[in-house]
Amino acid sequence: MDPRQMDVLVQRLVANPHDQEALAYAHQAGVSEPQAYAELLERVGQNTQDPAFACHWLSESANVWSVALGDDHRAAQLLMTAVERDPGSQVAAERLAELYRGRGEVKSLVALLERRSKALSPYVGQGPEVAQAVGAIHEELGRLWSQPPLGNPRKGIENFRRAIEVDPTNISAIYGAREMYKQAQQYVDAIQLFDMEQALVSDPERKIALYRDEALVRAEAGDRANATQVLRNARVFSPEDPGLMQEVASQVLERMKAGEQVAAPEREEAAALFTALAEMYAPSEPTYSLAFCLAALDVEPGDDRGIQLATYFAREQGQLEAMADRWTAYLAANPGGLMVGEVRQDLAALIPTSGARAGLPATPSGRAAARPTSVRPPPATDMADGDSAVEAESVAEEPSKPRQAATSAPVMDDAFEALGRADAASPEKLAKLLAAASEMASKGNKAGAFTKFKEVLALDAGNAEAFSWVKDHLRQKRLYGELKEVLVAASRAPSLPPESRLQNLRELAGLCEQQLRDPDGAIQALKQLVSLDRNDPSAGESLRRLLEKASRWDELASTLEEEAMASSDTEEKLGLEKKLAHLHETKRKDVIAAAESWARIANLTPDDDQALWTAVKLFEKGERADLAAQTIGDVVGQVDDKVARGGLLVKLGELREQGADHAGAGEAYAEAATLTENVRTWELAERAFASAERWADVAQALDSRAELTGDPRAQAALYARSAEMMFKIDDEASATARLEQAIELDPASDEIARLLEERYAATDRFVELAELLIRRSDSVQDREARVALRIRAAEVQRDRLDNMEAARESLLKVLEDGDHEGALALLIDDAEAREDFTEAAALLKRMATVATEPAQKLAVRLREARFLAERLEDLDAAVAAYESILEDLDPKNVEALTAIADLEDRRENPGAAAAALTRLVAATEGDEKLAHARKLADLYEGPLDDPRGAMRALEVVIANDEEDFEAIQRLSALAERSEEWDRAVSLLRKLIEVEGDEDEISSLTRKLATILDEKLQRGEEALAALVDPADGGDAASREAYVELGDRLGHGEQVAGRLVAWHESRGPSAERNAALRGAFDRFVAAHRDDDAAK
Repeated sequence: MDPRQMDVLVQRLVANPHDQEALAYAHQAGVSEPQAYAELLERVGQNTQDPAFACHWLSESANVWSVALGDDHRAAQLLMTAVERDPGSQVAAERLAELYRGRGEVKSLVALLERRSKALSPYVGQGPEVAQAVGAIHEELGRLWSQPPLGNPRKGIENFRRAIEVDPTNISAIYGAREMYKQAQQYVDAIQLFDMEQALVSDPERKIALYRDEALVRAEAGDRANATQVLRNARVFSPEDPGLMQEVASQVLERMKAGEQVAAPEREEAAALFTALAEMYAPSEPTYSLAFCLAALDVEPGDDRGIQLATYFAREQGQLEAMADRWTAYLAANPGGLMVGEVRQDLAALIPTSGARAGLPATPSGRAAARPTSVRPPPATDMADGDSAVEAESVAEEPSKPRQAATSAPVMDDAFEALGRADAASPEKLAKLLAAASEMASKGNKAGAFTKFKEVLALDAGNAEAFSWVKDHLRQKRLYGELKEVLVAASRAPSLPPESRLQNLRELAGLCEQQLRDPDGAIQALKQLVSLDRNDPSAGESLRRLLEKASRWDELASTLEEEAMASSDTEEKLGLEKKLAHLHETKRKDVIAAAESWARIANLTPDDDQALWTAVKLFEKGERADLAAQTIGDVVGQVDDKVARGGLLVKLGELREQGADHAGAGEAYAEAATLTENVRTWELAERAFASAERWADVAQALDSRAELTGDPRAQAALYARSAEMMFKIDDEASATARLEQAIELDPASDEIARLLEERYAATDRFVELAELLIRRSDSVQDREARVALRIRAAEVQRDRLDNMEAARESLLKVLEDGDHEGALALLIDDAEAREDFTEAAALLKRMATVATEPAQKLAVRLREARFLAERLEDLDAAVAAYESILEDLDPKNVEALTAIADLEDRRENPGAAAAALTRLVAATEGDEKLAHARKLADLYEGPLDDPRGAMRALEVVIANDEEDFEAIQRLSALAERSEEWDRAVSLLRKLIEVEGDEDEISSLTRKLATILDEKLQRGEEALAALVDPADGGDAASREAYVELGDRLGHGEQVAGRLVAWHESRGPSAERNAALRGAFDRFVAAHRDDDAAK
């Protein structure tokens, strides 16, 4: 996309976000150039003032970067900017959150969600949609804080609780908070949340699962009675579920084992459930059936159906001897039972014959299996079926330990005596005791009545008639100690109605405090009373008074905290929290706890910044800056006064910096600075964001400082620093835009200009680069700076934009300030490219006058001469130009001398060419010298016909190349031609030494001998020169040797050579002739002996 078109589109969309034509054009261009499209949207977003529209454009740009270009990092930066512009935007925030989730950036996600929560919290009251959105944010924050890598359960619980407060229908938050409380073993807090979720769910299975979970939690908290009731509630949704049946019954059994006084109805219910389970499992698991029956008898030893089934299953499995103890307990518990006769018979039959009693099977563990299809134990006779129960995990009955059976008759008698006494707890006896006591009381026998009523209470502490009479009697007698015991027992009776229990506790508290002077007992009673009835203000007040009087500050603090949490009245809650804060600070000396109380007060009264500051100071005193920061963060969003809010935010920033939370500190400072428009606060935000390496936020802080600064140069410097931050996050477009702002404010800044030029060049925005250079050149007063800028603009226009006309205009503007080497060089290049060589030559002449350095001046003059020679073909002018270079600048300039030689050759002036070459030979070395010398030798040998000149040139050649045999041969020929015989002899010897061809050696040797003999009269040396080739068999050399030797009068020497050459050869005419000649020569020399041989 063309940069100018992009600028136009940006301006149009900033002015009118609904410009359909501009949108369509940009989108169409973006199909082929998605990056350009993304940058366009980004620029529109950055320049749009309306937060909603700016957020929209930035979000769309981020979408293109992520989806089309795959750059999630850039997308995240843009979405963060979008959220900053419009904190309420759900689209941008959710997209950014998804990016963070996908990349596993948990801390960044948490920071984003917390910022969104703060932004949206003030609007929670505007509608359920906002409340649900804020609740969902806190629910996710709760999960993130509670899980690795953050792993902060406290913050996890806080966010879950906040989610529930703003949206009580958020089941996930309720579940998350409950699970966190369970992990922390805060069972009371966890139990409170079960009812909330039960109210929201309708699925029976889910309700049952919740009831089961609640039962387990209550059991862990020690509240087994209510755990049993919760399981009963579950059975309402599935009455026939064997698992729930077993869990209800097992809970009752466990409570009894733990020593709890379980009411008769509950015991009967449990026994009925166990026997029903025994009947269910009879066909498939008789062992389990026996175990269930035994569990029923553990709960209710006198249960008729239980003893009947247990006896049946024991007989079926051959374990009757294990029933003796059970039968004995049954007879003691239910002497009038339906099975008494059968049991007595079985027991009588067993005792004389039984050996060691075998152990009985344990109650089956795990949840009960599916209900069997039929049950076939003996039918019950006139007995009601057991019915009730609830779900939960099974609690197994441990196997009974084997007991040693009695074998003697006395043991049998003892057993029957025990059966006769075992009627103490029967309902009939309870009725008899009550009747007897009432009769004694009516007759005035108070002592007897008291004894009987005490017996009733021992069996049933909650019996209303007995309790009322005994209580009045003891109060009249002022037997307060015994009265206390009666009241305590009555308050624990499970069958007692709730209102009666509360009244008993009130009486117990008053009795302990006033009559017995037992503050501990009074406190204990009041605690139970408050836990059962939170709406009794007098009980809470009395409890606080007693705890304060006893200096039990920890318990008083706990009580006040519980009351404050339970209170729904704001004023009452504030009063309690203030008391609690004072107690923590002055009595318990716990400044952290005091600070937490003041923090809760601040949450209740956000406009009272004094409470918040008190909390902060106390947290700091306790060296918990993190909690101080958290407190401000929770409350500051609700403070309406800008000044107060700004001060709190600055303090929040300082606290976060102390905790090394530089990012959070920066956010606090930035928010404060936005409210107060304070430059110093923006500086603090900049510093904090820089420490956190959040460069986009650093840039925003610098931009804000620039907007508040009146000095243009200072503004420019700030924008330049902002651009540097944007470069760090690869936000090229934003960085460039800030540099453009900066240079407009301070055109004279070389540093800002340099940065902007680098960015234009790096992004191929050369049009903007050239315009920038030209604008700056027009505004700069310094001539050198102005010229340099115009030169650079021309280079960009020529090299990058391929716009030589514009470049030429810029260069001509340079020359308006006088001739300039750089401008002239570029104009010369342009003239050359346009093939306007005349203009180029003229410019070169101007440039030569400007050049100051000798080397530069030489280069310009050489180029001018080349133009004259090669482009304008003005040979005379070119030669003159080169000659002037030699005269004025460099007499030995090789290029000039070479060019003159070439030009003179083209002008057919060999003499001048030879002169130039002669100077070249003197001025050069190596191969270059050699080449010039050869060329010079050619001229002397050729057009100039100057053998001696050629010889001089060839001597140079040979001196630089001793193996140039052609040059040696040419020189040898020239020496002969010039009759320089000694030189010729020397050169021939060289040629002979290197010659490889035998015929050529023969020819050269004979020529050498001829010159030595005829030209130099050195016949002996000539004869010696011929020896080697002649001895080598060369016929021509032998002939020349014989002829020269005879002529020199060396017949004997010649005869000797002839014999040597031919005596070893076979007979031939040539041999005969040679030997005959030798004979003649020996005879002539009077060497008869040699001749005779």
